Amino acid sequence: MSILAEAGKFSFNPADPKILKDPYPIFKELRETDPVHWSNLGFWVLTRFDDCRSVLVNKDFGQGNFVDNIQIFYGPEFDVLSHSAYRWLSRVFVMQDPPDHTRLRNLISSALSLKRICLMVAAIMKVTLTPFLVFGDTVTWSS
Repeated sequence: MSILAEAGKFSFNPADPKILKDPYPIFKELRETDPVHWSNLGFWVLTRFDDCRSVLVNKDFGQGNFVDNIQIFYGPEFDVLSHSAYRWLSRVFVMQDPPDHTRLRNLISSALSLKRICLMVAAIMKVTLTPFLVFGDTVTWSS
């Protein structure tokens, strides 16, 4: 009998101890039997690469309401924005929908162009490798 059949009417819950312990069998079965799964918690679970890619590149899809998304895990009474980490995360542009996301993305896109990043490689390597070199660890770099 399948994992999902054993559970009866299965609804994906990322906090389920069984999923936390070993998510791979459940995701495998979802891919095979219910690749675009609706969770009773109020969100879709996509398990195939092509489906995920289609959603991620489609501008019609967004993040949804940040507070509502966090309350899925903690319950409707949880005051999301009273927690400094969530308050900060709510302002990060990848967690926002247009037009806020678009405005912020346009502001930083030139700073993160491929040309700019290539110019920063030496500085990035110095910052990231210094802790290893201080302790005498061997560091190899391949590009």
